[in-house]
Amino acid sequence: MAKRMMKHGGYVAVPYEFIDQYMCNANGTFVKVYLYAMRYDGAELTDEGIAEALGILESDVLKAWRYWEKQGVVSLENGEVAFHPAQKPMPKPAEEKKSSGKKKYSEQEMVQAMENNQELKFLYSFAQQKLGNIIPPADVNILFSLYDWLKLPVEVIVMLFEYCSEKEKLNMRYIESTAIRWVEQGLRTTEQVEEYCRREEEQKKQYAAFQRMAGISGRTLSQTEKKYIDSWTEQMRFSTEMLQLAYEQTVMNTGQVSMPYMNKILTSWHREGISSPKGVEQAREQYRASKGEKKTVKTNFNQKAVMTEDDLLALEMQERRMKNKSLSPEQ
Repeated sequence: MAKRMMKHGGYVAVPYEFIDQYMCNANGTFVKVYLYAMRYDGAELTDEGIAEALGILESDVLKAWRYWEKQGVVSLENGEVAFHPAQKPMPKPAEEKKSSGKKKYSEQEMVQAMENNQELKFLYSFAQQKLGNIIPPADVNILFSLYDWLKLPVEVIVMLFEYCSEKEKLNMRYIESTAIRWVEQGLRTTEQVEEYCRREEEQKKQYAAFQRMAGISGRTLSQTEKKYIDSWTEQMRFSTEMLQLAYEQTVMNTGQVSMPYMNKILTSWHREGISSPKGVEQAREQYRASKGEKKTVKTNFNQKAVMTEDDLLALEMQERRMKNKSLSPEQ
């Protein structure tokens, strides 16, 4: 759990520069993280605390800070987030300024461009072959904009067509929207696109494995469910076997598939450095040796409820963290 010491100039009002130059093009979750952090002038916040307050995943908070650092809005150093002064916004690359407005090409301009540029000529021929028909001027405009407006290399545009073809969405509107999304995510080289496709394929496998595990059929996973799985497999680096253990414990304790409950289990394991089934069993054995098999607690309804061994283990881990936090020196 990373701690963030927020440092900025003491204002709460959102700078015009942030709204005009950054906010409109940013992911909404990233904007929420930025604004929430601005609210606490000089206070110490944790990524976990921000995530809990905003109802998002801790991994989303980390992604937000990386995004804003890349945009030049904040600096990350030694666990601190430094907000850049509003009156001195970081300059954008000249190439980005040049390509900020999408151009509409006349038919004459497109013909001349293909006569003078072999790469554009190749792209036109390639696109015509992939689409299987004569490309109308509006679609040629989109094709040219990928090259001239978005500044994508020919090799990446070819990969873009193949990507959309595999999804059975080989039309220029979808191709354009996918290209814009790639550029927003910083995908401009063949290596970056290959890694993106590899990660996407791995995510599909993880989603399918979870659906089989949880008996989910007849629907696709929601974005929230996918974010949980991404956090478990990519940020926490848990194996399918560990997800299976957490799933079984969740169903045993709650009687249903509860993603938030499962997330608490996996987050607890991650913080305690438990990364294998053997580690889980060792933690349980240690707990049994020190606390016994079961304890009873009173509920708010004056009924007796039996806490499971895993519940007590998680509670003990939480108490240990709180104790360590209380013993740590004040910042």
